[in-house]
Amino acid sequence: MRPLAVLLLVVGALASLGFAMLSLLDGGRGTTVITQPVVRPVGGGEVFAKGDDPVLPREVNELQPEPVRTALLEEESGVEGAHTGLIRGMVVAVDGTPIKNAEVGLVRRRHGSSALVEALQMVDEGQPAFPERKAQSDAAGRFQFASLEPSNDWLLVVSHEQYAKVEVGPIDVPERGGVDELVTLRSGLALYGKISDASSGLPIAGALVVVDSPFASMLPSSRKSRAREEAITDSSGNYSFTNIGAGQRTLSIAAEGFATKFISNFGNEIRAEVSASRKPAVVRRNQAKVEAELDLLPAEPIEKNYELDVGQSIAGRIVGPDLSGIPDVVVNAVNQTGSSGSRGNTVSVEDGEFVINDLGPGVYTLFAEADGFQSTPLQRIDVGRTDVEMMLARQGSVSGRVVDAVTGKAMSGYTVRIRSLHPRNISWGGVVGKKVVRDQRDGAFLVEGISEGDYVAEAFARDYASSFSAPFRVEQGIQTRSIVVRLTKGGSIKGKVLDSYTGEPIAGARVETKENNYVDSEIMLILGSAGSTATSIVETTTNEEGEYELSLLTPDVYQVRIEKRGFTTEILNDVKASDGAVTNMGTFRMLRGAVVTGTVLGPTGDPIAGANVVLRSVEPNDYSAYDTRTNANGLYTLRNAKAGMYKLSASRPPNANSNPFEAVVDINNSEIEIAVVDGGHHEHDLSLARTPRNESMKLQ
Repeated sequence: MRPLAVLLLVVGALASLGFAMLSLLDGGRGTTVITQPVVRPVGGGEVFAKGDDPVLPREVNELQPEPVRTALLEEESGVEGAHTGLIRGMVVAVDGTPIKNAEVGLVRRRHGSSALVEALQMVDEGQPAFPERKAQSDAAGRFQFASLEPSNDWLLVVSHEQYAKVEVGPIDVPERGGVDELVTLRSGLALYGKISDASSGLPIAGALVVVDSPFASMLPSSRKSRAREEAITDSSGNYSFTNIGAGQRTLSIAAEGFATKFISNFGNEIRAEVSASRKPAVVRRNQAKVEAELDLLPAEPIEKNYELDVGQSIAGRIVGPDLSGIPDVVVNAVNQTGSSGSRGNTVSVEDGEFVINDLGPGVYTLFAEADGFQSTPLQRIDVGRTDVEMMLARQGSVSGRVVDAVTGKAMSGYTVRIRSLHPRNISWGGVVGKKVVRDQRDGAFLVEGISEGDYVAEAFARDYASSFSAPFRVEQGIQTRSIVVRLTKGGSIKGKVLDSYTGEPIAGARVETKENNYVDSEIMLILGSAGSTATSIVETTTNEEGEYELSLLTPDVYQVRIEKRGFTTEILNDVKASDGAVTNMGTFRMLRGAVVTGTVLGPTGDPIAGANVVLRSVEPNDYSAYDTRTNANGLYTLRNAKAGMYKLSASRPPNANSNPFEAVVDINNSEIEIAVVDGGHHEHDLSLARTPRNESMKLQ
C-alpha cells in the first residue's frame, strides 16, 4: 500500500478521535477567570540563576546532599558570547528512589513530541534523532547539561534497561540560569506467553514475535522503526517482553510453515487487561487516592498465548501490457478481519511468477510495486489460489527544457520536479518525480517513472525563484514532450521590525514565509508532509537596523511570520509577492505579550512534575496556542502570550500503563478560561481533581 494512502487513513482516524475528545471537553466548560497583571518575577524556582541550589521536592533534595553545579556565566567561561543555559535534574523511580546509570540524551525536537509528530518523524526518518549530548545519571540519580543555547525545543531522552524509555520535553532553557527536571521512570508493560500449533497444540520454537508502531508500515522495508521490539520463542514456544513502551502498538507473529498473525490494536488490548487487573472496586470518594497508590506499583505481567494455523499460499504471475513476465516486483498480500489478520510478501522471479507463503485462511488484497510500472490492487483473492494474474501498466515519462524567462537562454544547472495537479486544489500537489541536472547546455531534462495523470513541472536554480510549467497530462507508457519551464527572479518582500515599547530596532528576529492562512498545528504538519505547496518557503533574520528582505519568491500570496525570543509571534496574511517587484510591508512593532504561570496539582493535591500545560486561544479566527511542561516542583511558565481570551488546561504525563483517555479527563477537570493582558503576569494553579461539574467524565 502506498505510504500516502496509509498516512491519510491514519490522519483521518486521529482527526476523528480528536473531534470526539473536543466534544467531550466542550461538555465540561470551565469557569472564566479575568485577572489583573501582576508585575513581579516568576517565583517558585522554575528558572534558577548562578549559585542557586536545584529546587526539587523535599524528598528528592534529601536524596542529593551535594548541590548540582550551575552553568558558567559568560564572564566565567572565557568565551565571548558563550551560551549559559543549563538543564539539570534527577532520574528517579515512581517511589522516589534515585536511578543510577540511566542514559540521558539531549536532542532537539523537530516539531513537538506528541503521537502525531512521532508518526511524522517515523515517516520522514524512521530513526530517532541523534543526541547532541549524552550523560549518565550518578549514584544520586543526578545529571546536567551546561552551556546550552537558549531555546524552547530541547528534549531529554532517558533510558535504562530495567525501565521503559521516556521523552521529556519540550524544555524551555532561558538565556541565563537553567531549568530543574525530575524524570520519573516506570516499568514498561511486561508481556509473556506461548506460541503453539493450532492443529496439534504443540509448541512452536523459533517463532519471531514483533511489537511495533502502527506507523512502521509506512517505512521502507530496509528500515526499522525505533519502537520495534523482537522476541524469539524458545524450544517450549515461550516468549517474553519486559518493557513495552507507551503508545499504540501492533503485534505480529511469524514462523516458517505457519500463517503469519497480525493484530493491529494490540496496544489497546493489553492496556485494557492491565487496567482491569489494577483497578479494584472502590467508592468514588477514594478513587483519587487509590489511583495514586496504584501509580506506585508496576503493572502485573500480562500473559497472551497465541495459536498459529498451518500456512497456506497464494501464487500467480506478474505481467506487463504485452503479457510478458515482469521480475523483481514486490507483491504484498493483506487480510484484515477486525483487529486480527494475516499478511505476507514476496518478490517475483525472472518470468514474473510469485508465491506468497505462510498466509492464514481468508480473503486477501494483493498490492504490487515495481519501478517504471503502476498497478491497481487486486481485491478478494482467496487463499490457496495459484492462478492469479496481475497486470501492470508501464508508466510514462516527461521531457522538456528549462530556460531563462527573459532571455530565453537555456539553463545549464537546475532541478526539475514533476508534481501532481488536482484541478480544484489551490496549489500543486506532491512530488512524484525529480531530476537534478548539471552542465546541460541545451537545458533539456527527462524524468521517467510517472504514472498516468495530470501534472506540472517545477524547476529552480541558483539566483532564480521556483517556477512552473503549464499543466500537462501523462499517459501510460508514453513520453510527454516539449514541456518548458521559464525561470524568473520572482518577487521580494521587505520590511522593518521594531520593539513596540522602546521603538528600538529588533535584530535577529526570524522572518519566514508560509502558505497564506497557514495554521501551525500538528495536523497541518502531517498533511504538509503528505502533500506540498507552490509557495516559496524562505526565511531570514533582521539585521542591526531591524530590516529584512525575503527574495526569490514565486509569485503568490503569502503568510509572513515574525518570531523573536522575548516577543509574541506575529502572523501577517495576504501578503502578495509579484514577479519582478518588491513588496514593502513597512514597519512592524512587536509586543512582548504576557507571562502565565502556576502550579499543576494532581488528584491528591500534590504537585505534578512533567505535566503538560496548554494555553489555547478562544478568539474568533485566532489559532494561537502555547504549550509547556511543569518542572520538578510542578511549576509551569508560558511566556510571550499575546493578549486575548484563552482556555488553560493541564494533563498528566503519559506512561506505559496510562488509560488512553486519562489526558481527556485531566483536561476537562483542569480547564479554565482566562483573560490575558499584554505585559501582564497571570498566576493560575490548575487542579486535576474531579469536581461536581465534571463527574460525568470519571474514568470507569
